[in-house]
Amino acid sequence: MAVPDRVAVVTGTSAGLGLATARILLARGWSVIGVARRPASLTHEAYRHEQLDLGDLPLVEAFAAGLAAEAEAGVGGTARDLAVVSYEPGMVDTAMQAENRAASPQDLPDVALFVALQAQGRLAPPERPASEVAGFLERDDLPAFSERRLGA
Repeated sequence: MAVPDRVAVVTGTSAGLGLATARILLARGWSVIGVARRPASLTHEAYRHEQLDLGDLPLVEAFAAGLAAEAEAGVGGTARDLAVVSYEPGMVDTAMQAENRAASPQDLPDVALFVALQAQGRLAPPERPASEVAGFLERDDLPAFSERRLGA
């Protein structure tokens, strides 16, 4: 994997918002470490995929320890350059949303809500929040931990 000056760990890179975020960051010259339960469809010289279930805490801790060791070794920066960004994208029109809209009311009692959200134009395309995340990450004044919501 090529190691530009900027490295981002992006979760959910097998589809939807995570995939869109990884693509935008790669296009902007970032190195991306993608994390998802499923295999990645993304291939790029600056992309590394880690197949990992974030619900498996021991595996997540081992993954985080490995990232910290890489940072300490100077891969993609130093440990003091690390920042954690928590981002709330709002309602995003992903393949999962489409699956929800196609479900029967017996399988998903709230199916009407998902159909209405799309009909009302209240779902953002994944590229919109992904672009916002990328822009936020490129700020020079990014604190060690920050939280952000779409449009905020």
